[in-house]
Amino acid sequence: MDDLSVSALVSAMTDDKAAALIEAAERRGRVRRTINAPAFLILDRDGQVLPCLMRNTSDTGALLELKDACRLHGGFPFNRGDRSVLFILEIARSQVVDIEVVRLVPPAMGVRYLGPMSTFETSHLRKHD
Repeated sequence: MDDLSVSALVSAMTDDKAAALIEAAERRGRVRRTINAPAFLILDRDGQVLPCLMRNTSDTGALLELKDACRLHGGFPFNRGDRSVLFILEIARSQVVDIEVVRLVPPAMGVRYLGPMSTFETSHLRKHD
């Protein structure tokens, strides 16, 4: 976790929660970068598509926020160990990767990437005036 992310966490939360989050990030030893990118999940069990927001990512996983998906699904739609496909949407290109749920913190969850990300061009999909 970079210094900017740590200071933002500490200033936003001055209780034990901030200290626990910082300690967990340091224990993982993975640098996470904040991206706040819109994304979609395709559930392995039934093919349902759910919207989410990728809050941060590292080389091994991500934190996904599922507020809209919880509303649409009528509750938190995942359990630990569930697998899904994650589509990360970007203007010029998008990415897709298989994931596994490793941590539940409703309305968010931590996921582990199960393989490399595949990138595909999406700029041709934009509506032209």
